[in-house]
Order: sequence, then structure tokens, then C-alpha cells
Amino acid sequence: MPLIPTLKKKILVLANSSKSPGRCVAGIEIVSDTREGLVLGEYIRPIDATQPKAALRLSTTVINQRIVRPLDIVEMEFRKHAADANHPEDWIIYQGSEWALRGRLCVDRLEEVPHGTVDMWGSGKRIEPGTVKATVQVIKTTQRLAAHAYLNTSYGYPKHEVRLHFNGLGISITDTQYIEAHNLHDVPANERKSVEVAAGSFLVLSLTPPFEPYNCGTKYQYRVVAAIIEANA
Repeated sequence: MPLIPTLKKKILVLANSSKSPGRCVAGIEIVSDTREGLVLGEYIRPIDATQPKAALRLSTTVINQRIVRPLDIVEMEFRKHAADANHPEDWIIYQGSEWALRGRLCVDRLEEVPHGTVDMWGSGKRIEPGTVKATVQVIKTTQRLAAHAYLNTSYGYPKHEVRLHFNGLGISITDTQYIEAHNLHDVPANERKSVEVAAGSFLVLSLTPPFEPYNCGTKYQYRVVAAIIEANA
């Protein structure tokens, strides 16, 4: 039986966030690291085609008993590009291969990563599928922002939510490492906890795959804050 050709890529991890029933990792390919700076390729979101919703297994994102986190440089092996027009950064990982940690980037060097703008995907929380060319972007904050954790009971049941408020929107934070680091994961009923996100922090924003909210009959892609990378990261 012929071997399936694979492709190894070195990825600067920008986010390792929650995605039911597993994880969602996003990053950008490092082509080379020269004296003049990083030579970068395209944004990449590794996915597992064998899993529900193509979510990564948690075990896939663990190297040397530590979960992969933003600023890690990781070598991954891919089978092919997913060719998903709604999620163009998706690449299908090669089953059976283990990720290898190749280093870690200083947070200051995120200046070398292309930056997006808050209005890149319009002014709302959601977009119609396939209407943008990129579904990952990095933004450097220019002012202090606030993250809020609370129990939302508007669904008919209590649901723990953590949202970042910026540009007039409350965007879901899926960065579990940030949530745990700031104790935003355990908020009692009828209480609200807030933390400040300092100016100069980096936000990694992502658009979800298309899904239909609350049986409304139309699918949308929603903004999420996949990672908050603080200056002392």
C-alpha cells in the first residue's frame, strides 16, 4: 500500500482554545527566522478530520506533559489542506504523528506578525458564511479593555460565559488558559467578575465554522477571542 504524502510545517502557535468536544489551535507558519526577522507563511488552523466538528483531541495538543500554548513554536505534520471556503486556514493533521516543540517566541516579536483591524469583519458579532477571505487575525490593543465572567440565564438555564468587551461588542473568550489564570472559570450565581486587559495586549480573533443558532434557520460564523496574550506572557 503506497504511503500517503505528508507535509511538515513549523507553526507559531497563537491560540489553543476550547472547541466542543476538544480543542482548536490556530497559528501562523514560520518559513524561516532570519536576522532581519521572521519570514512568515499563511495562518493555519490544524484540524482532526476523524473527530466530531474536526476538533483536536486534547492529547494531540500536549507535548512533554504540557499543553501547547500561545508563543510556542511547534512542528506539525499535515496530510492536506482542508479546502474549506468558510474556514480557509484549516489543514488536516496526519494521524499518528506527534507534535514537536521547537522553541518559544518572545511576546515582543508578535509585532512581526501581520495585524488585523477591529472592523475587518464588519461591526457585528457574526457574518454570513464565506463572505471573508480570512478567519484568523491578530490585533494589538490600543486601550484598556474589560473581560467579564457571569452566569447567563437568558437561555432558560444557567450558562457560564466569559466575554471581552471592545468596539461596542461582547465577544466570547474561548481561551481557557487565560480564563483559568484570572480565575474567571468559577463565578457564583448572581455575581459578575471583571478583569482588565491592559493596552498593548494581543488579541487572537477567530471566526467559528458556520452553525445555526437557536434553530433560527440560518447559519452564521461568529467572532470569538481565541487567545489574549499579555505583555508578560
